[in-house]
Amino acid sequence: MLPLKPFGWRRVMPDARVDYCLDESGALLVRNVGGGADEPTLTSDGAALRSLGFASTRAANGNGWMVHSVGAPGVMRDVGLRWGYYVREASDAVGVDERVTLAAIGAGVGDAGPDRDNEVKAPRTRPGYPRRTGNADAGDVARDREDWTASRGAHSVHGLMQTTLAQAVGARPDLFEKVSPDHYGATLANPITSITCGVAVLAQLSAKAHADPIAAYVLYLLGESPVVSDPAAPWGVKLDDERAVVRFLAMWNDDARLRAGEHVPTSERAMSAPVTAAAASPMPPWGWALVGAAGTVVLGGAGWLLYKKLSLLELAQGEDEEEDEPDELVMVPRSNYERFLTDDDAEDADEEALERGPFLLPAYEAME
Repeated sequence: MLPLKPFGWRRVMPDARVDYCLDESGALLVRNVGGGADEPTLTSDGAALRSLGFASTRAANGNGWMVHSVGAPGVMRDVGLRWGYYVREASDAVGVDERVTLAAIGAGVGDAGPDRDNEVKAPRTRPGYPRRTGNADAGDVARDREDWTASRGAHSVHGLMQTTLAQAVGARPDLFEKVSPDHYGATLANPITSITCGVAVLAQLSAKAHADPIAAYVLYLLGESPVVSDPAAPWGVKLDDERAVVRFLAMWNDDARLRAGEHVPTSERAMSAPVTAAAASPMPPWGWALVGAAGTVVLGGAGWLLYKKLSLLELAQGEDEEEDEPDELVMVPRSNYERFLTDDDAEDADEEALERGPFLLPAYEAME
């Protein structure tokens, strides 16, 4: 569901140094307040976009800039393929625009996939965390416990959606009822639980923030912290990590580029992109279901289809010749699975596995 509609130029705070708009194509454009031809300055230290790993393209009418990744939007392509199914399910259920959720994932953890424990842990800390040594301090269970006692976990960040413990437990206390505070971080390491909590946090924002992706993400980043005006900051508000907003802006626009059909591989390219053993190895515990004589395998938990690299003719005929070498595996979105199943295969498919994936069933139900 994409409830956000285009809007004209606005600012996060009245004294912000940059303003932005959502254009008809779904892209977020930015510019320095007062106009001018210069690329906007989006961080207080004046860092160039290229130094942050991003680029910008001038709007066709010359009014504003579109910030995006350099080259193809690979991170958001991976985020959409890996998590899009569950993001849509969770976001649609509470009226949150799925693009905000997807861009928040891309901005927070990039294209990180589940590890061998089927988790995306991604621990991080914010200023105020006990004995924090800097931005590289990921924290630990003992200090998470201290932070929970002192601030209800306002400075301890975990999981795919990078919520604080305070945000996650506050938005979805039911998911933590039988969990001790020592294991709250481990609970958020489950990516579907993290998505559920992150979307619940976004759903609690005001109607005005719901209509504005930049405002929504700024409030999401602030968590339990108050909104403090800062005229020297590009967005007009004091943030621990200004660059996170730049990442969000770029990820949003990368997603817009994909939705517009830019840089989307053809089915042939998708079929020819190999998946290495290292990339594929964390996935199987998410729940496999054998669905056809063509050697098709469904990776239910991540919303992907994994199949043997056969020609379309072989797939149509259901033939699978034995080979000396292991079959090369490739991934395509779940939504494309119909293309690679014969009628007989489709009839025999396990619909429950296709819809949910047995490993993730409890977390999925928590979204409803």
